[in-house]
Amino acid sequence: MRYRTADRMPRRPGRSAATRVAERARKIPTQLWPAWSARLSPQNGALSRTIRPALSCYLLLIGGTGDFTAAARLLHAPVEDRLGSHMTFRLTKRDHFQGISLGPSALADYLDEEGSPIDYDRRRTVDYRDLLPLSTWRQLCRYIGSNPAEYGATSSPERCCSNDSAGSLHPSPRPPTRPTRRNCGQAADL
Repeated sequence: MRYRTADRMPRRPGRSAATRVAERARKIPTQLWPAWSARLSPQNGALSRTIRPALSCYLLLIGGTGDFTAAARLLHAPVEDRLGSHMTFRLTKRDHFQGISLGPSALADYLDEEGSPIDYDRRRTVDYRDLLPLSTWRQLCRYIGSNPAEYGATSSPERCCSNDSAGSLHPSPRPPTRPTRRNCGQAADL
């Protein structure tokens, strides 16, 4: 990935590689966006909880000079150092790595050129602990017809919002309730 060997034009990382990678880290969630992860994951054998942070780290390896551990630190990814080599081995063994590495390469180029509307680096430093009182959190969950337990046994607003910096606005696979004319004004009453 460092030398972009899957690209049509493989090349060495340039002199500004470290700066470019640091800038790209601000544009990448700790865990790659679910839609991108689904597209880049093999159909069988890759768990979302491992492939999503691995793919985010791979984005920082493309055209960079660092290693997987350095990428994980930049993204504050909760992964073990061996995950990078483990995922690479598993994907290579199943002949997925070459094809999958084209996607992150194209995405890295896009992020370098176009940027991201979200500064994920800033989000990773936000303290969500005092965001919302627990009673208000539970009331909001009831309002949208969601069970707080869907967000985990230790459901809390900071846990939900910290998933936001991981690249997912909603920790459960269930989409949020769509506003209708009937319920549109009710949110202000909370």
